[in-house]
Amino acid sequence: MLKLNNIMLLSQSSARNLTENDITGRLEFSGTFTLNNADNRPWPKELTVDISASVVNENDERAELMHAQNTYAVSFTEDPENSTSELPEAVWPYVRPDVIAYFHTYNLPADSIPLFGTATQGDN
Repeated sequence: MLKLNNIMLLSQSSARNLTENDITGRLEFSGTFTLNNADNRPWPKELTVDISASVVNENDERAELMHAQNTYAVSFTEDPENSTSELPEAVWPYVRPDVIAYFHTYNLPADSIPLFGTATQGDN
């Protein structure tokens, strides 16, 4: 089982994308994890987490509310290349508080954020 050794936030950015306040519908959360080698750095890997929240109305029309991207320096107890399917589960408990903070910043209900690492992975 893939386990996280160390994690440190390197950079973060976010934006609220929607200016209209009267859009109604269900709130959807999505996230993507991308793991890359950290060439010429003192840590072995960099993890980029892309998060978005959208409102979807009854006609399945989507309006993005916010987008955030965080990059973390990470190291694992074993080579994550052999356990890429376990990556979201291994890092999610450490990444989730940052995601909740974005939702609070933009006055979005945080109940759509999953408790467990269920987001999809990007290309390695």
